[in-house]
Amino acid sequence: TFCEHGAELTTAELILSRFRGRSDHVAVCNDGKTFAPAKLTTPLRPEWLKSEHLGGKRCLGFYLLESDNTCFATAVDFDNHDERPDPDWQRKTEQVYYALSRMGLEPVVEMSQSGKAAHVWLFFDEPTEAWIPRAFWRGMSLQLEIIMVEVYPRQDKLKDGGLGNLIRYPLWNQSRFVDAESEWATV
Repeated sequence: TFCEHGAELTTAELILSRFRGRSDHVAVCNDGKTFAPAKLTTPLRPEWLKSEHLGGKRCLGFYLLESDNTCFATAVDFDNHDERPDPDWQRKTEQVYYALSRMGLEPVVEMSQSGKAAHVWLFFDEPTEAWIPRAFWRGMSLQLEIIMVEVYPRQDKLKDGGLGNLIRYPLWNQSRFVDAESEWATV
């Protein structure tokens, strides 16, 4: 458990407090490869995230954009897939992490579920129009001269009736939070 403002939070509660998106849908991976939206009648409960996702039964993801095109989280994903290898993914992640830290921001680095790529996360206390973090990442990309292929959310606005893109909740498979300042030690 984690302690925040005197109250203990379970890992599931902490994840749901920061990795926030639509409360009316969750993305569920039933076959190990593809995700499908599942309609929720109440926001995702920590018990379900703990049982299903953190318990290793099936991977869950969230849709970053609210119906009003705002978000509470953003990430840049430095992939390193077998079919599209990027041997510089770790250097890029660290470069972005340190640049954000120098700006006074508090980035969170998550080793992705493959164990050989990373997400750099930023979180907002207030709902933020999606175009703002997307424009921010474009500026960071130019400033750091790093191509950022995958920025989340992946669109400024939802298509009519759409849910937008999803991203996995952390701590699935080999996903873990790491300290980029301590040789990527698990946090």
